[in-house]
Amino acid sequence: PFEHFLPRNLLLSTVHAVAVTAAPMLAAATPKYDEYDEDDDECPLLDWEKLNEEMKSFKVKVVKTFLRVISCTSVKRILESFAVHRLSLKTASRLVKDPAKSAIRKSFRFGKRRAAWAMLSTAAYSNILSYTANFLVEELILIGRNLRISNKISFCAEKGKFIRQQSKQLILGHGTAFVFSSLGIALGTLVKPGWGTIIGGAL
Repeated sequence: PFEHFLPRNLLLSTVHAVAVTAAPMLAAATPKYDEYDEDDDECPLLDWEKLNEEMKSFKVKVVKTFLRVISCTSVKRILESFAVHRLSLKTASRLVKDPAKSAIRKSFRFGKRRAAWAMLSTAAYSNILSYTANFLVEELILIGRNLRISNKISFCAEKGKFIRQQSKQLILGHGTAFVFSSLGIALGTLVKPGWGTIIGGAL
């Protein structure tokens, strides 16, 4: 269940962490285009001073993102192992199913439209473990961050209330992403079973 610790998969996780961290930094350092500014054509593609400022914390952010990715994957693998060994074969199969491969098989059997409709339930099941793992990791980070801050301050009712509020926002955010990802998988299958399924779920 821990194949993501193999060198090749660790390298892919590192590349993913670098890309996820660098993207918002580059976006923040990109000057905004003003159509009414006559000198806008001479505007540089990047604000290098701002980019240098953003890059000061780049390594730390990459490490944090990498650890978050590895943690989410590890928790997901544990949940998958639990599902395979503790749940019924039918339920476990639905939870660990590959949506892209399933979409291709369904499109051959039923055609794109019926396959896309069938993928709504398939996508929902296959997304459960991923989003549960992500939520658990984010919840642990939230609790750990507040416990660390509360070392100097007594852990009072206000701190507990704050954690509950943040937890509700996490549940709402992950729930919304879960629904839209499932819909995206179905719509992607309608366009192109396989690659369309993958892209639809990632949007």
